[in-house]
Amino acid sequence: MLNRVNQIDLVGCPVGEGGPSTGCRLGPDALRHHGLVQALRRAGRPVWDRGNLLRGSSVERLSPISNPVIHDLSICAAWIRILQKSAYDAFFRPGVPLFVGGDHLMAAGTLSGIAHAAAETRQGLFVLWIDAHADFHTLETTRSGNLHGTPLAYVTGSRTFEGFFPDLAVPVRSENICVLGARAIDRAESERLVRRGIELIEPAALSTGHGWRRLDAFLDRVRFSGGHLHLSFDVDALDPDLAPGVNTPEMGGLTYQEISALFDVLQADDLVASADVAELNPLQDENGRTADLLVQLACRLFRSDTYPPAMRMKDYETTVRSHTA
Repeated sequence: MLNRVNQIDLVGCPVGEGGPSTGCRLGPDALRHHGLVQALRRAGRPVWDRGNLLRGSSVERLSPISNPVIHDLSICAAWIRILQKSAYDAFFRPGVPLFVGGDHLMAAGTLSGIAHAAAETRQGLFVLWIDAHADFHTLETTRSGNLHGTPLAYVTGSRTFEGFFPDLAVPVRSENICVLGARAIDRAESERLVRRGIELIEPAALSTGHGWRRLDAFLDRVRFSGGHLHLSFDVDALDPDLAPGVNTPEMGGLTYQEISALFDVLQADDLVASADVAELNPLQDENGRTADLLVQLACRLFRSDTYPPAMRMKDYETTVRSHTA
């Protein structure tokens, strides 16, 4: 297990081809413009900003795909390859890798690269996937053709990606994944999640309190195993009234009180060892509201002061439910 220092290792991932609009490619620079680096430093975290990754012009020509709605497959595969190497290298550097995007296709590369590195150090990898969508479609099942809806299926080893996306060094174990906030899941996708044993906590479960207890049980597994927790946060997990600047808004999302409570718990036990922030689309934002919120939440998650130890989701349950009733 690596001994990570207080530093944040910031990597911009300007991926735009995975979604219905390329506006998310502007996300990393928008977050910088809204003061992400300076705010993290004021919160007590040194930041090494490594700039934005470059896809370059070398895009491999792939065989034709049978699903006619898929777009930008070769470009997406090129991004995944670059992100895999970047995440693998970042794992072994001091500090916490923070990948800012960019649409959520980026997680196909960041998460598979982190999984490869974690396996080499024999550290258990856990994934907290916060998203309005489960992103568990394959190249065969996607009906939109937007490949930002496929990362979890890819990193868990679905064979439909063979010959198209880069080969996986190590798949992520499905039982070590918790999807929180998803509410736009079709029946076929839901059935695949159940078969693979992925924990799915919908927003409605949080309002009853049952969801908080299930989430705490998942985090306890991370705590007790000393595992590496990768947080993949898609801002569309939040309600669009709170965060409008996204590609694919879905009503009924997480509230400010809910996401704040979760980030407080993650920060209190210093659980997050690497993270994605995905799907900020500045072209859809309203006066920078979403970017400002993400900067605030990043500081909440990574601030250097600590809460008393052993904080749990149940400590917040009554307060959060009173705000969301």
